[in-house]
Amino acid sequence: MRTISKGIGAGIAVAAVAILTLSTPAGAALDHDRWLGLAGGHIGHYTWTVEAKPQSRVRPCLLVGTTLQVDRFNLLRSRNRQCAGPGGISATDPPLVANGVQPSSGEPAEITVVGMIFPPAARRLRVTLAEGGTRTIDLERLSAKQARTSGLKPFRYAAFAARGEWCAERLVSENGRGRVLWDSGTDSYACGAEGPPRFAAP
Repeated sequence: MRTISKGIGAGIAVAAVAILTLSTPAGAALDHDRWLGLAGGHIGHYTWTVEAKPQSRVRPCLLVGTTLQVDRFNLLRSRNRQCAGPGGISATDPPLVANGVQPSSGEPAEITVVGMIFPPAARRLRVTLAEGGTRTIDLERLSAKQARTSGLKPFRYAAFAARGEWCAERLVSENGRGRVLWDSGTDSYACGAEGPPRFAAP
């Protein structure tokens, strides 16, 4: 388990009470028509997941989801799916990002789930938080076995959940030597109940 702290906002806008990178990349063999679990866990009454699946060999999709058990007979589910463009994700492209905020009714967020897919060259992500300060996230690696059994091209990823809103105004990916591969710039995101983070027009 890795604990991160606060953070995508009106810039990606979001401020968190805590960020948890809970998660165990799934190692079970999966076919190409099923989602591959990247991370998952529990925060409060919510169960959350981040999964990936190929749209094509070079075009991954992300699915983030939350489930709230209202009572023993009722479950409230929320899902958000985002897919990379036809060319996939090159070393200097922005990551594929999907997030989910609950509740999605405009009330204060109780949980934010975030998934990001990066090219294999990326090793870490530097996050500038909306409320100030920076954090560094070491990116996880999709193993050769996971790539082979899922039909996904190898990539790096981050997948985590936060209590409340998670908000960052800038993301910068770096390779193993610390060279910047991609920089979002400041105020490049919108997020929250309105939907997933989206990159501002150049």
